[in-house]
Amino acid sequence: MIEKLGIKRFLYYFNKNVTKPKTFTFIIIILGLFCIYLSFFTINIVYYQKYNDNETNKINTLTIWKPNDFNLNCTKILIGDKKYIQKVIKKRYVNNDISNNLNLSCDEIRSRGYYPSKPLSEIEKNYPIAYARNVYSDYYLVELQFLISYAPQNHYCFAIDKKTQLFRQKMESLAKCFDNVYIPESSYDMTSGGKNQAFSSYECMKYLIKKKWKYLFILQNDDFPLKTNYELVKILLARNSVMDIGYTNPTRLIKSRIDLSKKWDHKSLNFKKDNNTIFDDSLLNEKMAFQKGYSAHGMPRESVEYIINKIDITKYLKQISIGRFGEDEMTWQTLFSDEYIKIPQWVHKSCVSEYYNEKTYMIRKAFWYKKNCKTKMLLHSVCIMGVEMLNDLKNDYHYFINKFKSSKDLGAAICFGEYIYNKTYFNKIDNINLTYYENLPQTKYQNANKKDKDEIIKNCKNTSKW
Repeated sequence: MIEKLGIKRFLYYFNKNVTKPKTFTFIIIILGLFCIYLSFFTINIVYYQKYNDNETNKINTLTIWKPNDFNLNCTKILIGDKKYIQKVIKKRYVNNDISNNLNLSCDEIRSRGYYPSKPLSEIEKNYPIAYARNVYSDYYLVELQFLISYAPQNHYCFAIDKKTQLFRQKMESLAKCFDNVYIPESSYDMTSGGKNQAFSSYECMKYLIKKKWKYLFILQNDDFPLKTNYELVKILLARNSVMDIGYTNPTRLIKSRIDLSKKWDHKSLNFKKDNNTIFDDSLLNEKMAFQKGYSAHGMPRESVEYIINKIDITKYLKQISIGRFGEDEMTWQTLFSDEYIKIPQWVHKSCVSEYYNEKTYMIRKAFWYKKNCKTKMLLHSVCIMGVEMLNDLKNDYHYFINKFKSSKDLGAAICFGEYIYNKTYFNKIDNINLTYYENLPQTKYQNANKKDKDEIIKNCKNTSKW
């Protein structure tokens, strides 16, 4: 048995060689190093186990913060309890002073919700998202939106209206608490009518391009998340990170929103920046075809890299940003449908009415006019969300909703924020209808091969609505 195990042979070798000083010393050193390795390995296991336990405990104990006088039953509201909802809409929960009364120390900000220090899943880790958001008011709602969309691998840039210095101070307090939150030094005088909105987004794009991410959302102050970060990543991957931007018929608005006395041909706008970028110079003297849509949109990294590094849109932005109402709704739509510039993921101008119309635009949902608004509360003709609309929003396919307001129904924002927060950390659901997103016309257009896309464009030229 001893011979079979080879033990006798080992003992013979050990007695013969270990008595030599050099061999003995070598074995002692190896054993010592091995013991040190085991010690460090054990310490790391204990540390990471303790760390993970602490993270889990934080999640389990840190519910989303609510004001002391908040007394709504969010569960009843979110399941659509009509009797209860009819009761609470008679006296909606509002709080006009909430942003002014918040403690903005880092400890207090972090106490209002859980901010993970590492990605919640491998799929989220490998797909960081960037946000360029123009903000100007209602700090608490901005912080709430940030909280429920937060992921440590993501990057968040806030461009702040130049007129709102007190609001800027609040946002700077938030930025100091996180390594992945940025505020550009340059700021512009923005208005809700669109003035300098595109310039402000561009400033964030220039800052964010230095960071690592795969998809960018360009948003405004009141664009509230409808999806968790996990859901967004799953959807964006299913769609192959396609550009999502909404188009509407611009015909009747071009004269009022664009100064047509200026030169709008490609040569005069001097888009060329990188000599290695190939342009079709036969289109150099052609004028840009103006398009209209919505200011919130999403684009893959390759599009942003091209805008920042390959072309110069400075003169174009200066000419279009003159303070006319709705100019921001013309800026990006015109660029992304321009055949001369050909930003990656551009869409042919003949195809925007069929493949990029507002019906299948997923970035932002808005209910327009009173007839479509259950609350009957409007701001710039857009419905302000209330508690009676939350049950419907749970199943909406869009990524963001516009808008909640603290002065109109803060309770609705808090309840829906809690719903997204709980779905992120406690009730993760993985039944996303990815087939819906895969079959959207934008997805099909951008993922078509060259031959199929040429055929699509050919057909679009015969069916375009504008």
